Amino acid sequence: MYGSPNGFTIIEVLVVVSLIALLSTVILPDFKS
Repeated sequence: MYGSPNGFTIIEVLVVVSLIALLSTVILPDFKS
């Protein structure tokens, strides 16, 4: 996708996944309750 090295793209993916995980832990309990 981008012209970034593989190492940087892997870090980007990990950061995005971690942010989504944090958001899901905060949002999902609200929907369940």
